[in-house]
Amino acid sequence: MQTRLFIAGALLALSLQVAKAQEVAGPAFGFELGTFSGVYYEHPLGGHFSLSARAGLTPALSIEDKKLDFYGLIPVVEFGPRYYFSGESSRAGFRTGGYVGLLGSVVLPRWALLQPESARRKDTCVWNEYSKESYGVVPTLGWVFGIGESSYLSLSIGVSAWWSRYESETSKRWESTLKDKEYPIVWSVSYGFRL
Repeated sequence: MQTRLFIAGALLALSLQVAKAQEVAGPAFGFELGTFSGVYYEHPLGGHFSLSARAGLTPALSIEDKKLDFYGLIPVVEFGPRYYFSGESSRAGFRTGGYVGLLGSVVLPRWALLQPESARRKDTCVWNEYSKESYGVVPTLGWVFGIGESSYLSLSIGVSAWWSRYESETSKRWESTLKDKEYPIVWSVSYGFRL
């Protein structure tokens, strides 16, 4: 009888340890501030995979002739899978560590906020002045650093491909960065708060 109780206790302890080792962070919802500012949601799909989505504003910046130009804040929606290859799978309800992902992005320059007067003028030839919307695919490499119990710092970089719809008074057309063999670098630094 003592042997059976010992075996049952050992199996229970082992099963609890295995369950704890396989514990995955639950769905996370919160806010991010930085090069992307808005809300985010991440839903884990196991020990290493998750689906993430963000909606918010990002600054429209351009660097030409060593001069940085600001064209306003543009609404953005991002979504896609992530694979966490390092770090903890569970920490304060959000994932930490390195990941690779594939983001799908929808950017709406026609709804830009805080545009300077120069970007609103018709004689200025700026990509976001005529573009109605842009769709992008961004393979991403990133890292999430846990800071405290409910916040984190997120860094990511990726190479993107974009398709944009342009309209003028006389024509409508689609353009792609693939056509010109341009692959813009997309990077993000954000501080997040889990709710």
